[in-house]
Amino acid sequence: MIAMTAESADILFKRAASYLLHEGAETTRRGQTMLESRGPVALTLTAANPMVVNSNRKINPWATLAEFPWIMAGRSDIRWLSPFMPRAADFSDDGLRWRAGYGPRMYDQISYVVDTLQRDPLSRRAVISLWQPEDRAPGYRDYPCTNWLSFQYRPEDDRLDMLVAMRSNDLFWGYSGANSVNFSLLHQSIAQWTGLRAGHYTHVADNLHIYRQRHGERARLIDQGRAWASWDLPAERLNFGPSLEAFRQEADHALNQIMCGGDLSSLTCSWLRDWAEFMS
Repeated sequence: MIAMTAESADILFKRAASYLLHEGAETTRRGQTMLESRGPVALTLTAANPMVVNSNRKINPWATLAEFPWIMAGRSDIRWLSPFMPRAADFSDDGLRWRAGYGPRMYDQISYVVDTLQRDPLSRRAVISLWQPEDRAPGYRDYPCTNWLSFQYRPEDDRLDMLVAMRSNDLFWGYSGANSVNFSLLHQSIAQWTGLRAGHYTHVADNLHIYRQRHGERARLIDQGRAWASWDLPAERLNFGPSLEAFRQEADHALNQIMCGGDLSSLTCSWLRDWAEFMS
């Protein structure tokens, strides 16, 4: 396994891009040339710094930040995502929702994880499963790339770690475009609601890859450039409110109000207020 650790997702992104560019195996899948990892890759983020800001990545921050409250509210509708992610419908089987949307699949399981860790922080059963038996059927456009998430409290270091296991992961659109931010925010919020200290977020991709025609030139520029210095999000900017249920109610309200240009003044969660102001 290839293992990389850093305080910044931006640094991890650059290292992973350089690895795939110089050591990745060139393969062709479904008519597209790819550079793939030669085995699992583990990217460990040690600080609350999940946004990839490398200028050569040309990231769209609105697209990157659009999903977290949408997932937490249990949503899978394309209507909300489309203004920020115009190609969202391309990955939908019916043009209305993502069949494998993480929101509905994770909804009850996030509640289970929070309840489990509140009752017993030392439990080793705080697990979320995303790949389901029905995903074995062929012919869909939308399959979950994430297999499962595991939360483990390390009493010796007084920290709650999170491990995410991916069957397949596009470094550009997957890891840097959505996963690092969404999963890090989930990690930080669950730690807060359970009264624990968020520790390390380890992202394991069994097949980490770059599509050569789509992102090969950008990967070369990233490899030749520099990674941005690490910075930690201050704790006051990571206040997700008193409980999971309260956050969910406000997230659903914020999603609906942003969609119709409505009033957001009633939001009490400071993280959601900041997010809604940015997304509006």
